Amino acid sequence: MTTSNLYELKARSRLLKPVIQVGKFGITNNVVEEVRKQLKKKKVVKIKFLKSITREKPMHNLALDLASLTGSELIHQIGSTVVLTEKKI
Repeated sequence: MTTSNLYELKARSRLLKPVIQVGKFGITNNVVEEVRKQLKKKKVVKIKFLKSITREKPMHNLALDLASLTGSELIHQIGSTVVLTEKKI
């Protein structure tokens, strides 16, 4: 991904609202499947994690885990909000 593409995706992601919320049970199979479906449909997805889940693991590690489980790429993370995009092959 080029730097200009990254900046464009970050700018586009600011206008998005979180479509998925990860609750107290964390990253479950249902969450992974829903993220995959949304990525297929929208290409860029904003995800909100509950504050209570971030006590188990640092937020950045949770974001990277979700990205690897869904086969996506982490674009942006601010606090407990994460933006993922489809990986370019």
